Amino acid sequence: MEGTLVKGAVYSLIIGLLLGILIYPDTETINNGKGFFEYRVIPLREYIFTVLRFAVTVMFITLIALWVKLEWKSGSEIMEFIAGFFKSFFIVLAIILIVVIVSMFIFNR
Repeated sequence: MEGTLVKGAVYSLIIGLLLGILIYPDTETINNGKGFFEYRVIPLREYIFTVLRFAVTVMFITLIALWVKLEWKSGSEIMEFIAGFFKSFFIVLAIILIVVIVSMFIFNR
């Protein structure tokens, strides 16, 4: 399990860095009005921290997804608790929505 999580973290960090470089531009276009545009080059330090922040976010999301997947396969008590929590949450949400919809029809006549 640990090996899978470590591999997932390393690979997702690398993929997050590459995606961050593709997604975030290193220049900024500012419209000054009257048809004039100003181009500003983002400082390297700011750009690197933006890309790193994106890559680390991707890594943590991947780690959480992998951990949930591995725990779900093993059938641990934590996953049973989480599954029960979500079931009860959606049941209560459905009841609340039904009550709100019915009350809208009753009181909006």
